[in-house]
Amino acid sequence: MPKERRYRSRNPLFFCFWLIHIALLIQKISAKVRICSKLTALKINKHRKQTDRDRYITPKRIPFQPSVLTNSFHNSLNTNDGWPLKTTKLHHFLILLRFRKNRQLFRSINCNSCKKMAQNTDQQFEHVIKVCREVFEKKMTDYGTAWRILRPESVTDQIFIKAQRIRSLQIKGISKVDEGIRPEFIGIINYAAMAIIQLELGVSDNPVMPHDEALERYLKAIDEAKSLMENKNHDYDEAWRNMRISSLSDLILMKLFRIKEIEDHKGKTIVSEGVEANYMDIINYAAFALIKIDFAE
Repeated sequence: MPKERRYRSRNPLFFCFWLIHIALLIQKISAKVRICSKLTALKINKHRKQTDRDRYITPKRIPFQPSVLTNSFHNSLNTNDGWPLKTTKLHHFLILLRFRKNRQLFRSINCNSCKKMAQNTDQQFEHVIKVCREVFEKKMTDYGTAWRILRPESVTDQIFIKAQRIRSLQIKGISKVDEGIRPEFIGIINYAAMAIIQLELGVSDNPVMPHDEALERYLKAIDEAKSLMENKNHDYDEAWRNMRISSLSDLILMKLFRIKEIEDHKGKTIVSEGVEANYMDIINYAAFALIKIDFAE
């Protein structure tokens, strides 16, 4: 072996140069391998997405709707009503998984919304009753307690006239008298409270009552109706909010026809509720209509 070559092979700088050269070579090779693997992964993902589009619509393209997961869930998947006919078991599993994962969240949202809605209903009901009370007090200042001479049947007919005018205006859509349906609903509430007082005290030939006593009995009747409303709202879950004002006026008329039948039978019923309960329902229906008018969503 030549002397110069032996010297190079034993020189430490020579070995360092070759180690650096080999390290750089390995780094270039690993970089090329990484690039190739990324390109391959992109091609595979692109192919998978194309295959998924051909097979079924991915969950990202369908907004998640828990209402779809009803008893007829599997039947709805076999129709073309908003769902693809070519669905897979994976698609079903993903939807069910999302529903179970967010079920507790939906429950908490519903509970919070119910609490807020109940608070709003209480405030709105108080606002409506405040308006009706002001009208009641002003008319009592002008006319006194002349309504104390009315028999319950007469009060029923007076409420019927107001409810019938509301229905007529809703059907015709035109009013020749410069007064809308809002004052009629206020009058229905006040007359229904008067009817409850008349049922409790009876008819008086001397229609004189201290204003403080009349107002106290008026508020008592309203409070009883409100208590009934709160109990029914708890059971029916504010179902009246999805009703139309026209439906509420029809329900008031239906209650009035029931009251008339009971009055014609001298107040005797077999299984039905009495006249007073129907008057309370009328107060609540009219209050709901006023809430929808004053707090239109």
